[in-house]
Amino acid sequence: MNESLVILEKINTLYSGFLTQTITLMVAFLAVAGVFIPAYIGWLQKRKLESDSQKHSDTIKAEMATAKADFQVEVSRLHEET
Repeated sequence: MNESLVILEKINTLYSGFLTQTITLMVAFLAVAGVFIPAYIGWLQKRKLESDSQKHSDTIKAEMATAKADFQVEVSRLHEET
């Protein structure tokens, strides 16, 4: 009976140690993920914003150039009519 208690205590100590290590590793992993995942998402959003801003800027410049050319054509046409 005494031997079985000793064996049970050793098994309990072993599993308790494993559980503590597992919980510690999970907390460490979640802490690291809690820092790096939001930082990575922020970096991705910033990169996409810069890309979208450049595309919109290029689109606006092209539309302005088209509008300017159309305006010049219209002004030339009006001058020719007078």
